[in-house]
Amino acid sequence: MTILNKKNNTFNDTIIGHPKGLFVLFFTEMWERFSYYGMRAILVMFLTTATIKGGFGWSQSQSIELYGFYSMFVYLTGILGGFIADRYLGLKLSVLCGCIFQCLGHFLLALTIIFDEIIFFIGLIFLVIGCGLIKPNISTMVGLLYKKDDIKRDSGFTIFYMGVNLGALFAPLVVGWVGEKISWHYGFGIAGIGMVISILTFILGQKYLHQIPKEINAYKEKLKLTDLIKSFTKKEKERLLLLLIIFIFLGIFFIAFEQSAGLLILYAQNHTNRNFLNINIPASWLQGCNPLFVVCLAPIISIMWEKISKSYKYISPIHKVAAGNIIIGLSFLFMIAANLQEKYQFPEESPIYWLIITYLFQTVGELCLSPVSMAFVTKLSPKRVTSLVMGIYFSIFGIANYLSAKIGKMAFYLGELTIFEIIFFITIMPGILLIFFSKKLIKLANEKNN
Repeated sequence: MTILNKKNNTFNDTIIGHPKGLFVLFFTEMWERFSYYGMRAILVMFLTTATIKGGFGWSQSQSIELYGFYSMFVYLTGILGGFIADRYLGLKLSVLCGCIFQCLGHFLLALTIIFDEIIFFIGLIFLVIGCGLIKPNISTMVGLLYKKDDIKRDSGFTIFYMGVNLGALFAPLVVGWVGEKISWHYGFGIAGIGMVISILTFILGQKYLHQIPKEINAYKEKLKLTDLIKSFTKKEKERLLLLLIIFIFLGIFFIAFEQSAGLLILYAQNHTNRNFLNINIPASWLQGCNPLFVVCLAPIISIMWEKISKSYKYISPIHKVAAGNIIIGLSFLFMIAANLQEKYQFPEESPIYWLIITYLFQTVGELCLSPVSMAFVTKLSPKRVTSLVMGIYFSIFGIANYLSAKIGKMAFYLGELTIFEIIFFITIMPGILLIFFSKKLIKLANEKNN
């Protein structure tokens, strides 16, 4: 009874109409993303920097490939992280352990200046484990803060997503500047300090998260995989099938989107005139464009969808995923223009505004599909496997990151222009296809009969 009363009180204990626990998770994830995106902003450049200047002296091709493997496993381990939370540790303990692993990982990268590459790779492994435990489970916790049919669920995920991007915004500015201007290893150390703040935020905010159960699994017994599959109803199977289809289109989107930390950052470093008011802007700072646009545009995009929904009665997340794919495809038209201007006009560097416009379009596409797709997963997946399905959701990012790196690597053989054209077509066409079949997929979701 005590737990029930706490639960009811928590739903009434709100900030701007949302549970206070949302803002605990907001700041926990903000500092976790500060650490992750800060490290990510300097990783490729650190690897390609000559050893005499504190880097590893790797080739660009090798560096992008390692980044692809790393980012793939960061998200693939989300499946294992979701499974562990569902069956063994529960959500809260899984997130806390993940934060500790990530904190240790960043500090190990900072210690590479003293030790050899083995410490560096151990640090990356710790980061992979940590992210796998955090990402699916903290997102699941956001969904559990809301009642089943709460119309604020989508906007809650949008607020949470703004926290993600606040961390991603300041990370390149702080970690990137320290890494490029002072020392790569100090940059990795600052990312570790961000994780310390994330851990403290999560621990101190536990009193606002007591409505989240220790075990997400609705079934006390540990079902075997075959028995678990058999336990799904026809409606649950249809919804899982729909989520699988949506995951494919999300993967296509993020193959294009994740070029920002590989091919696009190297394009910014090597082919872009970054001089502004006689200041040479660090290439890593351009990584802050996307989160800055997210923070500025998220409320506008949210209001826009609400107005469209009122005019056309119903806008499904399926439509938004399709829109995201089309918009990110259009963003690469600007990179095509940048490449052509670099080749055929003097001087032989493209203006910085092409990259900024590219990031703007990519952000609009991201806001169309990313927050709503997380809410869609928590809404449609069976409650006994929500964390596991969320882990599969994030694993799509991992596969997309790896394929993104593979495609980006091809630019060194085929040229950037060819790759930009390929990405344009592989994102535009699936978006159009998804719109064409959207009515059938909406029926499969049975969204209006929850």
